[in-house]
Amino acid sequence: AIRALALRREAFICQRRGESAATVGAAQAAVDAAEKCDSTALEGHCLATLAWVRSMTRTDPQDAPDLARRAVAIFERLGVPTFLARAWLVLGNTYVGLEQPREANEACERALALARQCGDLTCQAGALNLLGWFEPDQAKAVKLRQQALAAYTAAGNVHGRAIIIGNLGSMAVSMGLYRQARRQLAEADAMHRRMGNQSALAVNSGNLFEAELRMGNLEAARVAGAEAAEIVRARKIRRFAGWPSG
Repeated sequence: AIRALALRREAFICQRRGESAATVGAAQAAVDAAEKCDSTALEGHCLATLAWVRSMTRTDPQDAPDLARRAVAIFERLGVPTFLARAWLVLGNTYVGLEQPREANEACERALALARQCGDLTCQAGALNLLGWFEPDQAKAVKLRQQALAAYTAAGNVHGRAIIIGNLGSMAVSMGLYRQARRQLAEADAMHRRMGNQSALAVNSGNLFEAELRMGNLEAARVAGAEAAEIVRARKIRRFAGWPSG
């Protein structure tokens, strides 16, 4: 059991560092170790982690929903609302990665309802964030992300806060609010650097590249774009290959 727990944690750390192959390897090894233990709950957690990293690293992402559904089934049998809420959240995340809005929103709504029942603020925040992903009304999407930020703040989840602030910055870019975007992306950037979150830094720098470019700040755009491209190349992050392209 300890080996499975350690490998699962290693998968999270490797993902934060942007080490895709190591992330998937650790998550798969965690599942293998958990299957040898007499702990159904641990197996469910490890399956959910593997589903999440398969989706996030774009490593056979089409298989990720089935893994997440196995975790959902386990926690439904065990009757643990907190674990079940997080399994539904992972399932929603896998559908976001596959660009399947209906399935993603259904899973996230289930996660949000359960998380509210058991008071899991971090899961609530994650679900609210993903529900904003396919929301066509930008005002509603911003409100969902602001609610997610409030929940992560109340939970004391610094990593979650950084992700949402960066997402709000990305939305500001899409709405043409470039100065606001720069402020939010700079705040998220500082947080991600302290945590060593390379994958998020790549996203942040790519969004900052676009904001600076739109404002005509070509040198600042070049610096941000070069950093994003360097992280993507160095870490071989499949999600962002070829981005930003200028």
